[in-house]
Amino acid sequence: MTDCNFSSAGTQEQPIAGYESRLFNDKGFTLKIRPINPNDTDAWIIFVNGLSPNSKFYRFHHIIKDVCAKDAQPFCSIDYINSFALIAELVQDGFPEIIAVGRYTRINESTNAEFAIVVDDDFQRRGIGAEIMKDLAKVANMNKITTFEGYTLIENYEIINFLKKCGFLLKIVPRTAMQHVSFPTDRMVGVRGFEPPTT
Repeated sequence: MTDCNFSSAGTQEQPIAGYESRLFNDKGFTLKIRPINPNDTDAWIIFVNGLSPNSKFYRFHHIIKDVCAKDAQPFCSIDYINSFALIAELVQDGFPEIIAVGRYTRINESTNAEFAIVVDDDFQRRGIGAEIMKDLAKVANMNKITTFEGYTLIENYEIINFLKKCGFLLKIVPRTAMQHVSFPTDRMVGVRGFEPPTT
């Protein structure tokens, strides 16, 4: 497995010059982790439509039917600063297939961003999501985003356990049917590439 590389020699308008794609070996499969781009719309549609109803519900918080190109376009467009998304791509027989997506979107002009991650049902619990979240947090922190936050369904205990296993220091505020989850992007415990908290 190769390390994640970041270029920091960007301009003021582009504080992070680029995220270099990297390879991640997973039980005999080689995955490429890279930023999403507008050419990924077809693959994104196939990925989302192939998710189980449960995964779709936890990701989008409602039952969705098959998505189309119009749905895909905003999800496949990022500016690398205020919005960023990483995919894990599996290439078999020369055909790339998205098997995971993680993203953040800055909230207004603040230092907070909403985050989301979803992994294909056949590839869950294999460390792929953790690899994406780690890199996503590092990109966000380099772009002066200090906190990830989001709402998740009360019954979605899996995402809470996942984030804890990643090493994020969670703050959870229960609501009626949802819970608000937030955590700093620069403080993780037990995850390669991050220092443990000093307090």
